Amino acid sequence: RHWTGVEQRLLGSIRIDGKSWSFMGHESGLDPLPQVSRVIWPTHTIYSFEGAGIDLTATFFTPALPQDLDVLSRPLSYLTWTVKSADGRPHSIQIYFGASAQLAVDNEHEGVVWGTSRVGDMSVLHIGTNMQQVLAKAGDNLRIDWGWADVAVPEQQGMSVATIGVNEFGKEIQSGDFATSDDLDMPRTPRVDLPVLAVRFDLGQVTSAAVSRRLMLAYDDRYAIEYFHRQLTDYWRRNRMTFAQMLEAAEHDEPALEARGKAFDKQMVSDLTKAGGEQYAQLAILAYQQTLGAHKLVADIDGSPLLFSKEDFSNGCVDTVDVTYPSAPFF
Repeated sequence: RHWTGVEQRLLGSIRIDGKSWSFMGHESGLDPLPQVSRVIWPTHTIYSFEGAGIDLTATFFTPALPQDLDVLSRPLSYLTWTVKSADGRPHSIQIYFGASAQLAVDNEHEGVVWGTSRVGDMSVLHIGTNMQQVLAKAGDNLRIDWGWADVAVPEQQGMSVATIGVNEFGKEIQSGDFATSDDLDMPRTPRVDLPVLAVRFDLGQVTSAAVSRRLMLAYDDRYAIEYFHRQLTDYWRRNRMTFAQMLEAAEHDEPALEARGKAFDKQMVSDLTKAGGEQYAQLAILAYQQTLGAHKLVADIDGSPLLFSKEDFSNGCVDTVDVTYPSAPFF
């Protein structure tokens, strides 16, 4: 859900030996795969599931590294799924992921359009409103309705992608099939058979050797902040880097960023625990993620970094004192 409470669905299902289970979001008719743990670090959130003879680990990694402003400003997270047999027997595995059109609209009455592009070795699915009212609205209870929600999938064995309606997506999860073509009924509103950026990974027979698949979830907002009547871009764009180039850089950088993120997590949690104990560390980790998420890093006209706080639920203001005050100790 968005911070205003509006549903913005991400769907995750796994099919094990012909039976489908839900592990992210909710698909009616599917049993949830039992979750056995959840670990939250400053840059990682890791969920573990066990059931039907397999172990599944779902990892969200956002490289929010304050020493690297280019990486910090990238609107992108890495999603990785790792599966292995838990009972010593091989299992037939398919993983399904879907990002809904709700990510790119203010409300479900706005029409959306979509497409798939090729960037390097990646298939990039994108969806957004057909009106593209960039930085056009102010008021309470609003969500972004310009730019494009993107799912970037590096080439991997057993990978399939398509943009389809949520009803068709649900049927495919149940049957183990996958669309051979995209749904082209657009523009249409998300309230009518919600469009979904869908991915399937067919892992084949999985044994005790862990098998992983990954993708990147990103958002191309084009322009981020209006400041003294100037529309400013994200900081990573300051040298005219395109969104496609950013995706390629993010794919290339993933192994190094993963190592840096793990080291940063370990050091920060150690420091926090020494300062105030385990419960303090857990609280501070949440504050780390939420405080950075409540700010936007953009480039001024001369390329200088500007960091603005964002109102949670009122009139599009930035840098109001009631947000600056509680966030100041963090910075």
